[in-house]
Amino acid sequence: GMPVDELSNEGLEYLEKGIANLGKHIENMKKYGVPTMVCINKYTADTDAEVEYIRNYAAGFGVEVEISRAYELGSEGTVDLANKVVELLDTTTSNYHPLYSTDLSIEEKIETICKEIYGAGEVVYLDEAKENIAKAKEYGYTNTPVCIAKTPASLTDDAKVLGCPKDFTITIRDIKINSGSGFIVAYAGSIMTLPGLGRHSRYESYE
Repeated sequence: GMPVDELSNEGLEYLEKGIANLGKHIENMKKYGVPTMVCINKYTADTDAEVEYIRNYAAGFGVEVEISRAYELGSEGTVDLANKVVELLDTTTSNYHPLYSTDLSIEEKIETICKEIYGAGEVVYLDEAKENIAKAKEYGYTNTPVCIAKTPASLTDDAKVLGCPKDFTITIRDIKINSGSGFIVAYAGSIMTLPGLGRHSRYESYE
């Protein structure tokens, strides 16, 4: 929630408010049984206190933490990170397993993702979603993986809800079958599925 015009200032109070979101992502990765690591993208305005706060928080989950200084130093700033990734892969074993079985119903797969990964307490389906789920079953696409399209700005389907909320409701407004790639897409909330570009390019802010 830190105002954009204050990003160059130290903001530990904002880190404290939002860092539970990082914790949720770490917990989610562990659910897949894979080696997990946190990369801190350090920008020139980031202070040592901010970096150490994140490092200590992430380390509390028992995961490796490394800093990337690519923004400041280019490829040279990623060498330590690359070495740490290689070391992690060489010294740990992946016990990957999917979050759900594709034998589950379409609704069960959607709800598993929404509840286990996002933290939702309830999933509701609009009429169009219900109708298209029924069609997907009729066409024989029951045993396919599910991809959920929603805002990347929040764990919920509302971009304005920050941090790590719990027991919220996610609304599935529609589903579509991607027969070529072999999965079903569930659309949660209001979401643009093609990349949206801003009105002004970043280059305009540089002198």
